[in-house]
Amino acid sequence: MKFLFISPSGDFLPVARRVKEEGNDVAVWIKSARVRGLGIYRGLLEEHELPNTLTQAFEVLGGEPDAIIFDHIGLGDLADELRQHNLPVWGASKVADKLEEDRVFGLRVMEQVGIKIPLTSPHLSSLADAQSFMRQHPDIEKWVVKFEGENAPRSTVIGEIEEVLDMLDTLLGEGEGSKFILQQFVEGVEISTEIWVSGGQIVDPANATLETKPYLAGNIGPNTGCMTSIVWAYEEAVPKIVEEGIGKMADWLEQQGFNGPIDLNSIVNDDGVWGLEWTPRHGYNAVYALFSLFDDDIGRVLADAARGQLKVMPVRTDDIAYAIRVYLPPAPFVDFFTGDILERLMQLQRRGEDVKAIAEALSKVGIEVNFKRGTGEVASVDLTEVAAGELVVLPDAPAADIWLLDVKLDRAGRLVTAGMDGIICEVSAAADRLSVAVRLCEQTVNAIRLAGKCWRNDGHLRAFDAARLSGLGYEVPHGLFR
Repeated sequence: MKFLFISPSGDFLPVARRVKEEGNDVAVWIKSARVRGLGIYRGLLEEHELPNTLTQAFEVLGGEPDAIIFDHIGLGDLADELRQHNLPVWGASKVADKLEEDRVFGLRVMEQVGIKIPLTSPHLSSLADAQSFMRQHPDIEKWVVKFEGENAPRSTVIGEIEEVLDMLDTLLGEGEGSKFILQQFVEGVEISTEIWVSGGQIVDPANATLETKPYLAGNIGPNTGCMTSIVWAYEEAVPKIVEEGIGKMADWLEQQGFNGPIDLNSIVNDDGVWGLEWTPRHGYNAVYALFSLFDDDIGRVLADAARGQLKVMPVRTDDIAYAIRVYLPPAPFVDFFTGDILERLMQLQRRGEDVKAIAEALSKVGIEVNFKRGTGEVASVDLTEVAAGELVVLPDAPAADIWLLDVKLDRAGRLVTAGMDGIICEVSAAADRLSVAVRLCEQTVNAIRLAGKCWRNDGHLRAFDAARLSGLGYEVPHGLFR
């Protein structure tokens, strides 16, 4: 079969490579000229399989693909245009873009279908807006700030009223006009529930993810998206968490003709499932853990899904999967995190704390904190460049799957870092017990030779949250606790 992968920055390159190894023809068009210019995946895929234009990508495949796979949001217009030409497209659409990028719209959809949501403001854009909304709800002591659009990754601002306003004062000062929402903080277990929707129909079974988002072990530092993931597929046709949450989207998704994965990020407590936000795309690094549960070729499953013909997810429901992100500092940071770090350091300094020790620790992972001369006040935060050309040596017989990302072959044929974002690979494994899957992943990570490599080694502790879910009456596999 012929597969065309379309990507903003190459997130699905390792999947394209796996689909090729399964005996299919592939072409990958990466929209970012910067990423293409770095030569990412040079030597891991053939030069003609990494074309510079979308037109060239179709030419490489010699006609219409059997499946066109989008790995992220942001290209919904293109995805829908290709669908209008009756091409089999998986993932991405204008409605998917809107669900994730317009938080208020996404939350309205949740309310429309009957999913509970925390008290949430309309779009706000100033400190005065935030103060006014908080004054209308004096009984709420703790809030979450979530930014929209390009500032969305800076959304993890959680705290009591004065703390949140203090942070907003600095963050908005750096980017006037940034849209954000205020949401009531809800205590409970954070969990993501994903379904695949093929031809508007939900494909059973659903899967769940318990992830770690903050940068360092112990949940220290700002959110990075994902550092580790625990993933399982449900044995039950309609588990309680699906019935109370994402399952209520069935009619709406069918009306939209949705064709792709969609994930509901939620908080679960004694009052049930509370919807927080949508991820209407593949989630990283959870998707690599999910693929470790597959009992079929990834290519065949993606092709059936794209054609609207996938009826059952070919996943093992008696195994638990685990994934670890391996990176080089300062990855997985990007520029928008510097404002978050700067504000946190300034806040600590205003409280009279000495941040010099923190600054010294940050410098060891590629984050430089600058101080004003004379006063010693925090002035700015800079990121060092991601290393390129660093040698990566993989184990001959890895115990877990290695999904290579920011790499290429140099002129001598050696595997080296490409210098895109410093996320070198994801490592995933599945077993009947979480402890075994974790051991296989960590054994593999330890066997990868890469100077300065980093990873979180405590993601398995989220199994304690699974125990809390079980206590609340939600189905979780026994293998999580062994």
